Amino acid sequence: MELWLKPRLCASARFVPQCDGDLGQRLAAAVRFEFQWGAKRVFLVGGDCPSICHDYFADADKHLDEADLAIGPATDGGYVLLGLKDQHPGLFENIAWGTSTVLEQTLENASRGSLSIGLLPTLEDIDDAASLRRQSRFLSISS
Repeated sequence: MELWLKPRLCASARFVPQCDGDLGQRLAAAVRFEFQWGAKRVFLVGGDCPSICHDYFADADKHLDEADLAIGPATDGGYVLLGLKDQHPGLFENIAWGTSTVLEQTLENASRGSLSIGLLPTLEDIDDAASLRRQSRFLSISS
């Protein structure tokens, strides 16, 4: 499957197994790995927000020119995008993943780390049938 996916994503795509642990531990490991490979900026994106577009990424990238983090809040209290230009130990710790307090707890961790934040517009991700219906205009589904 990697041979099929890699050319479609980009020539430099890397496929790395996730580590064990909760979502925060897996996100922290992914960020650490990418910066060790020489990334200058890392963007973590949920796969359940079809309204994210190129301009949203461009805005996040611009925020990182001035801020430590770029965060795209989700309507459910989480986030749809998190951009970083450095590793920030502790950013993903003590977060109740999958709850309406994820963004709030992430912002608290960022504040404790004295990190500056660039906030993007809030977007809706898909969490249930109702949000799927609302977001369906962004989906291109063929049978």
